[in-house]
Amino acid sequence: MLDEMDERGLVLSLAAFAEDALGSLLTAFMLPTSTTAQLIEGFNAPLGNFSSRIKAAYSLGLIRKGQFDDLEQLRKIRNLFAHTWQPLGFDDQRVAGHIRSLRFGSLEHRWPETPKDKLRTSIFSVLVALNSMTGRTRTGVGKAKLTGYELITGF
Repeated sequence: MLDEMDERGLVLSLAAFAEDALGSLLTAFMLPTSTTAQLIEGFNAPLGNFSSRIKAAYSLGLIRKGQFDDLEQLRKIRNLFAHTWQPLGFDDQRVAGHIRSLRFGSLEHRWPETPKDKLRTSIFSVLVALNSMTGRTRTGVGKAKLTGYELITGF
């Protein structure tokens, strides 16, 4: 599906996939309560947008620094495409700089030949890692545990 998209469609789709994957990872990590859903889902949720999800996942140790950096580059590229109605492409210097900053996506074991290939393979590698971590977290590996305590109880 992604191979057939134009540049704008590819960027917006990859960003949407990443935002959803981060939401799933955060939900899997947090305690299964209604407050978790309130933090992540719905209008004006504190962790309801791409930027806050990237920062939260990194701050909680759910993603590595390189993944954080790549997701931030994707977010910046997404914003360039999403906030203009004028034609924009991977040859624009602002977009090209962000794509050059992405790490090599090693899943395909070949160096990407075009900016589109680099964006697609780099972010695909991050998405695979996010989905893997979400699955592991759901099974209890890396899941948040309640650690609060009370000094005085029973009154």
